[in-house]
Amino acid sequence: MHEDSAPESNLPPAPPRTITVTDPSRAEGFILRKSHVVAVCGAALVAAFFLPWFQVLFTNASGFDLAKQGDIYSLFWAMPIFGSIAFIAGATTHKSYKTAAAVAGIVPFAILSYGFTKMNADLFKVLTPGAWFGLCAGAAILLAAAGKK
Repeated sequence: MHEDSAPESNLPPAPPRTITVTDPSRAEGFILRKSHVVAVCGAALVAAFFLPWFQVLFTNASGFDLAKQGDIYSLFWAMPIFGSIAFIAGATTHKSYKTAAAVAGIVPFAILSYGFTKMNADLFKVLTPGAWFGLCAGAAILLAAAGKK
């Protein structure tokens, strides 16, 4: 054996590999269902609850900060509670995921309506991206809950 040659192997040659091409329209894989959208939006509602909702002077306040104050603000706990219920119902494709999604989707708009009664039109001037994220998640989960299957 020369120094330049490769070492000899006692192994049998590998069998040729076959590649099967299938029709992509018949491929089985992940199919995005409305229940999956409900689960993602439910998780987004829970996340939005902890993001800053508005800024007054140099202070940011999240839904969590407001809910900790008690009294009427205790109703703000509905957002993460119903968001979690929608997440679980959507992730498990439970038959009532549309009902859970509808209730969870209404909550951010109910909170916005309550804010309007307290601040009037000035509310839109102090909202931060966290509030808009929650409203968008609420709208998306309502759209996912609407319609057939």
